[in-house]
Amino acid sequence: PPLPTFRRQRQMCIRDRWSNSLRVSLSKNVHFFGNATLFWPGDTIKDVTEDVYGKKADDVAQRYAVALIWRF
Repeated sequence: PPLPTFRRQRQMCIRDRWSNSLRVSLSKNVHFFGNATLFWPGDTIKDVTEDVYGKKADDVAQRYAVALIWRF
């Protein structure tokens, strides 16, 4: 069966995503959380980038995050 419209549009925006997380617990109450994510652009993102900046970009977007979780 065909995908619902909203899912089809989302897949066109971001073609693929890779995400990985790591949590290191120093104690019961203190944790470090890290995350790295890579996004490969889909057709919609390429079209919008071309409209805004005048050239088509197919660069991979990267997102890195680190958090300290301290429960008290």
